[in-house]
Amino acid sequence: MTAPQNQKRKFALRLPRLPWWGWGIAGAVLVGIVVSVAMSMPEQGSWRYGACKVFLQRYIKYPESIRFIAGGETMSTVSIVFSDTNPFGAQQIRVFECLFSNPDGRLSLSKITMDRKPIPDEIVKTYNALLPTLAGIELETELPPPPPNSLENLKED
Repeated sequence: MTAPQNQKRKFALRLPRLPWWGWGIAGAVLVGIVVSVAMSMPEQGSWRYGACKVFLQRYIKYPESIRFIAGGETMSTVSIVFSDTNPFGAQQIRVFECLFSNPDGRLSLSKITMDRKPIPDEIVKTYNALLPTLAGIELETELPPPPPNSLENLKED
């Protein structure tokens, strides 16, 4: 045997000899691991959700007090349910909605509401000017986890 043939055999990958059902079990375990890892990853929203989240953090007076409770989006609307602390220290649960439109092939904000009350148009125009900048930035788009089924787990300390 020559040296190059010996090296080929040396580095050859040898798979263990298993019966057909052994490979089936190994495949099922591998699929189970992949599925469990995929299911444990948090849900992600689109960049529109991330942009709406940025607008919310700019609009609230104390953005560090925001706790995201729920979020979701449809084809034209992004809604975020959150709690925040007002200047008097009272905590309240609120809803922030961004309504997007696509008039000229460009995505733009048509309306923003906080607790179903529209935010002034001047602020919406300012945020519309920020959309092209936000489109080029990687935004935080992680959706909040769904609320627990048990009322016991909903208690806060």
